[in-house]
Amino acid sequence: MSPMDRLLAHLRLTAEASQSAKDRAVLDSGLTKAQYNALLMLRHSGEATASQLARDCSISQQAMSQTVKRLSEADFITSQPSPHGGRALVLRLTDRGERSLVTADERVRLLEQSLQDAVTPTRVDDLLTTLDRIREAAALYD
Repeated sequence: MSPMDRLLAHLRLTAEASQSAKDRAVLDSGLTKAQYNALLMLRHSGEATASQLARDCSISQQAMSQTVKRLSEADFITSQPSPHGGRALVLRLTDRGERSLVTADERVRLLEQSLQDAVTPTRVDDLLTTLDRIREAAALYD
């Protein structure tokens, strides 16, 4: 069996290709993928600290601090001292950040639709169920 005929190789190549396509789609909107993910999580939560966003986005606090700094400089987010005191700042989307997020998210949704269309005639639900089972089986090796 060729190394390229193995499941893990296909999963890696598929993940790399889909993430690269997402990077291009998001960059076309003027955001980086890290900025897009942070804004998406911030929209979902309504407000958050940089630490919360770092956890939600599964990145380091240091990386999120850089992302937050750039988002703030671009007026995509605002920050206010936490009502609970301390050094934490509460982050919120600005109207400009929301508009940029909407543009980026439309592009990502178009990409996702294109990827789903590529699955046809296989049902997307079957693919997602299969990927969930693969993830669960992989977790047994943690």
